[in-house]
Amino acid sequence: MATSHGTNHEFEALSRLAESGQSVRHVTVTDERRATLARAGDGDGGTDGNETDATLLAVKRREDDARSHDWEFDPDGDAIDVATEAFVVGKRTELNERFGEPAEVSR
Repeated sequence: MATSHGTNHEFEALSRLAESGQSVRHVTVTDERRATLARAGDGDGGTDGNETDATLLAVKRREDDARSHDWEFDPDGDAIDVATEAFVVGKRTELNERFGEPAEVSR
């Protein structure tokens, strides 16, 4: 586990998520992913019968979107558009099922 030093707690928070079996995934919204992400951002866990264990954490709008280009935290799930970047958090298995395996990062 990474421990925080000074006022930087981001690594500690991510470590705590990992310890509890959670993962953070960066995804680009597609037509297919939009409904899942809307349920993840609506705060009710998908009570329409299409439950998701993922939580929409933040979104960044497309370049051509008139809204802010900064990251928006705790966004309204219904307000996301195709090509929006998003961070979701959830169980690794759930994220893999909903969004596919994460891409390999080359170093």
